[in-house]
Amino acid sequence: FLHARHSLPLACSLCRVGTMRVAVRTIGGAEAAVVEAQPTWTAKDVASGLGDRTRDPALHCRLLFGSTELPPGVPLADAGVCDGSELTMVITAALRVVTASDDGTTKIWNADSGDCVGTLDATQPGKPVVAAGFSPDSQQVVTALAEGGAAIWEVSSGRRLHTLEVPGDAAVASAVFSPDGTWVLTASDDGAARIWSVETGECVRKLAGHLSAVRAAAFSPDGARAVTASGDATAKLWDVKSCECLRTLRGHGFIVRSAVFSSDGTRVLTASDDGTAKIWCAETGECTHTLKGHRYGVYSAVFSPDGAQILTVSADSTIRLWCANAGKCSQTLDGLPLGGVRSAVYSSDGELMLTASYDCSARIWSAESGQCIRLLDGHTDFVNSAAFSQ
Repeated sequence: FLHARHSLPLACSLCRVGTMRVAVRTIGGAEAAVVEAQPTWTAKDVASGLGDRTRDPALHCRLLFGSTELPPGVPLADAGVCDGSELTMVITAALRVVTASDDGTTKIWNADSGDCVGTLDATQPGKPVVAAGFSPDSQQVVTALAEGGAAIWEVSSGRRLHTLEVPGDAAVASAVFSPDGTWVLTASDDGAARIWSVETGECVRKLAGHLSAVRAAAFSPDGARAVTASGDATAKLWDVKSCECLRTLRGHGFIVRSAVFSSDGTRVLTASDDGTAKIWCAETGECTHTLKGHRYGVYSAVFSPDGAQILTVSADSTIRLWCANAGKCSQTLDGLPLGGVRSAVYSSDGELMLTASYDCSARIWSAESGQCIRLLDGHTDFVNSAAFSQ
């Protein structure tokens, strides 16, 4: 990436008052453009003059000065760019967000701009979509329907590839892809989780054993195990191949809303309507920490990608960050929509957080500062879930 030529500090101070000639090169070193830039321009201003590829909503243009990406909104002169400097242009797939709403739609957003770039046609028009998530390659989306079934979609065309029909039209509370993208795992109100072939849309395995509705289900990072959360106040760990229940996690006092593995697969995290989240040893089933602090039920709890932090959201309209090792709350974010935040996730690099809430919107937050940096506004009813592309 070292394609930037730095000028002397004096030259930098002088170029603040006049036009700068800035060369932009590809990673391979080829010259892409020479831009007559103003010192007050930002990276976005430079990118806007670099051709159609930088304006494609499916792509994200990053500009590096030396080995450092130009910060958003920072004037070129303040970032040290001078007359004669060279920048490196890196084109990558844009980070996207998928949201599921009670208005019956699933929307796809450009996370950088906040623009809605697509809406998937409703499988059941007007019926709530309760969950949505990307496949590992971000080429497909799976949706879960409150009034029965799930669906797999092709992102590029918006075409529905498969409808996953649960017997008895049981409501599906969650649907996720396996880490290798070959399976989908659904959780439904008939007390079972099911594993489906992405290629054929056929149900290939059933995880049954809960005494009430299964509210959520997730794969382990290696795809060999699954965890389910249920209205019977328990979570269960399963062997995916044999469908055997490996252990039952007991300790919550009410409905368990969500359950996920840590990125190394050694821990499980659950969230419950009893107002707590719990950390469990995946090997022994022992509860190692109970996270207390929310005033009402906890809808969602997730580990950060490095496993060091936990993010919880609640009906009390707060987001809390916790130290995963100590089980202590480190930060509380207030001022959120009344009625609560429905779900929260981290981006794969851990730099961003994404929440879905009952004010018909989703929000992107800086994990470092805790500040909301983007509002995704366009749904007409509650947003039940939101997820980043991989």
